[in-house]
Amino acid sequence: MKILNNMRVLLFIVILTFVHKLSIAQDITLVNSELTVQSGAVITIQGGVKAESNGRIDNSGEIQIRNDIENNSGGVLFTNQNAGEVLLYGNNQEILGIDSTVFYNLYFSGNTLDEKSFLTSASILNELDINNQILETNVNKVYLLNPSLNSLFVDQGFISSNTLGGYFVRATNSSNEYLFPTGATNLSPNHRVVLITPDDNSTNLFQVRLSNIGSSMDNSGTSASGATGPFDINLKTNDLGEINNAYYHNIHQLSGNSSAEIKLFWNVTDGNFKTIAQWRGTQFYDALADLELDNYFNLDRALSIKNYTQIQDDVFALADVNIEINIPNGVSANNDGINDLFYIESLEYYPNNSLTIFNRWGDEVFSAQPYENDWSGQSNVQGAIGGDDLPAGTYYYLFKPDDESEVLKGFIEFKKK
Repeated sequence: MKILNNMRVLLFIVILTFVHKLSIAQDITLVNSELTVQSGAVITIQGGVKAESNGRIDNSGEIQIRNDIENNSGGVLFTNQNAGEVLLYGNNQEILGIDSTVFYNLYFSGNTLDEKSFLTSASILNELDINNQILETNVNKVYLLNPSLNSLFVDQGFISSNTLGGYFVRATNSSNEYLFPTGATNLSPNHRVVLITPDDNSTNLFQVRLSNIGSSMDNSGTSASGATGPFDINLKTNDLGEINNAYYHNIHQLSGNSSAEIKLFWNVTDGNFKTIAQWRGTQFYDALADLELDNYFNLDRALSIKNYTQIQDDVFALADVNIEINIPNGVSANNDGINDLFYIESLEYYPNNSLTIFNRWGDEVFSAQPYENDWSGQSNVQGAIGGDDLPAGTYYYLFKPDDESEVLKGFIEFKKK
């Protein structure tokens, strides 16, 4: 159906006012005209919507669209700021046109992992429900401008950006965790999400992208910081080990001055990573991330950078580190501040470690998983010879840094004076 004048638009107002529900089996084209959907009314368009030459929609109700939205109107298409809803319920749909489209509430439905592809930039003023769909930004930016934590909903779906320069942008105004549900179809599970936690309640805009290929292979464009790919994982400082070349993130602060915690979630099956590498100009540097065991979106590991202020260089990749585990051979628990604890250097890189200590007769006297650099001669094994406070002497340890590492073993000379 093609709407050519305001009289036809008024007909729609009358129908939606008295019937409240209307189903249209065709495409709708708006040319120099306005479609008004009043509060409580529902219009189902089994085709698509195209706006040309000042075509516009004043939506205070619900519009359900099966096919594409094309905005060449010279404006934002949805002209009002009211609580109107747009539901994209088709299998694979595109949001395109020469003009950016602004939605109030935007909801997705369809078969699991159907794609809603944005071929132009768009903004959502209030709520975005990705549901079980893929939001593909391509090279464009999709903004969620409501800083409420409850403005974003996601189930099995995720946000994909197949081109460098495409981002999902979120507004923040609190020191709570903001989810960026990035993912890719070639990863299992699909999600590799990011949490950003600002350090204060100031207003910011953060933008995140997940590349489904490694940084060394991504020459698809230019990032928000002006960096042009590819980003060679072999160009790195000496303290970095292997860098993940299966995928990487772009994380950038578009506006605002708040420092923030950045947390990347991943699976141990992705690799034995212990930090986050950040590309700064010509090579990767260690961003000094903390490794955590976690369980979020079926992902069992997290790396976080706390109080981070360098969110302008926006290329981040998971990485291993070249570290040496130094295990002491003695403990003198005399409270002089020197060697009072069995302190293993670089333990922070191995949160899934285990330590077992035996006495000279081979009896287990201490066990911890994980060990947290807190042994000073105490036993935590019921019935251990020597009681809870172990006597001075020679002990034997077995230390396993993680599931992938060999067991390290040796002797501890324990002294009390």
